[in-house]
Amino acid sequence: MDNALGIANMANAKNAASLEELDAVGNTTKAYTKAFATASATVSTFVIFITYGEMVKLYEISQGVLNPVFMAGLLLGASLPFVFSSMAIAATGKTAYQMVDEVRRQFKEIPGLIEGKAKPDYARCVDIATKNALKRMMIPGLLGVASP
Repeated sequence: MDNALGIANMANAKNAASLEELDAVGNTTKAYTKAFATASATVSTFVIFITYGEMVKLYEISQGVLNPVFMAGLLLGASLPFVFSSMAIAATGKTAYQMVDEVRRQFKEIPGLIEGKAKPDYARCVDIATKNALKRMMIPGLLGVASP
């Protein structure tokens, strides 16, 4: 807790809820700063690598390493694991929300379930997990197979 709302909560301040917007702005600014730093570091790394390659005459040794198409492919290839991971995490999160909704529905509609007197519909939960795994993991699977 490092922003306005966190500081107000730690100080036991009253009306700390009014600081939620200020806290959100701080979190957003921090995210933009991290994204800018990551992009700058990536560009700097490529510039340093190309400069090093020119100084040691790497271009004469290997015609392909300093090729802009090779560099673009290197950057794209390095980003694919992050794209795959984010898609898999998003699919898992969406499936988890559907599963929670189904469990809540069963608690409401099946009498005696909370007390342990009735059995839940396990097949429906397995069906949700299976259908979502097949549907939502198709694109990440194709990405993993097609990218090489």
